[in-house]
Amino acid sequence: PETPAVLTPVQSLDAALLLRAEVLVPIHFGLNDPPHYVEVEAPLETLLHAAAERDQVVRHMKPGEQEVLD
Repeated sequence: PETPAVLTPVQSLDAALLLRAEVLVPIHFGLNDPPHYVEVEAPLETLLHAAAERDQVVRHMKPGEQEVLD
């Protein structure tokens, strides 16, 4: 059987804050594939709004986009 292992946008923000992440890079959205993965409504917008309220930096990257960190 499959084990559900998903976080809502706000739960992912909570995890980033607990881990003291400097930047949160959201992944695994835009992949709605019922019944395996059912996406919440407006995941990126929900995350960005919640992150702004809690002063968490979010970096949304397009598929295949890369960023070199110092």
